[in-house]
Amino acid sequence: MKPCAMRIRRGPAKRGRPVVGLFDTGSDCTLLKEGEALSLARSELPAPIPLGGIGGGRATAREMAVFQVKVLGRWCLCHAMLVPGDAMDVDLLLGEGFLFQYGLRIDVRRNAVVPEYPEHFRRMASGTLFVHSPIGKRGRGTRRK
Repeated sequence: MKPCAMRIRRGPAKRGRPVVGLFDTGSDCTLLKEGEALSLARSELPAPIPLGGIGGGRATAREMAVFQVKVLGRWCLCHAMLVPGDAMDVDLLLGEGFLFQYGLRIDVRRNAVVPEYPEHFRRMASGTLFVHSPIGKRGRGTRRK
């Protein structure tokens, strides 16, 4: 998939800040350039985490950021590891964890991100649903009929 224009914000700001993002099913985690996280809530990781697939295999994440990213017209909560600015060609890389959390998938024929379960995505992105539980699957805490 090609990089696309996205917006990120720290809190209830209306528009957010534009960034260039990429959905990556080959990455387990979400990554953000350190320069894009200057105004975001950040926390230090207990130990540096080496990231093998970017920055020529020499990039290391030392902090995380919490922010919102606008996807399909909805603001979604996101946790990302911060990487040095020269490690990636894009500002934000949304990994498989983010896609799974919001029930999104990449439609390669249309070159687009689509919700697997649209109602689940709407509820999740609005903040009324906090756990991923695919429709039709029996999760923990549910009774058999």
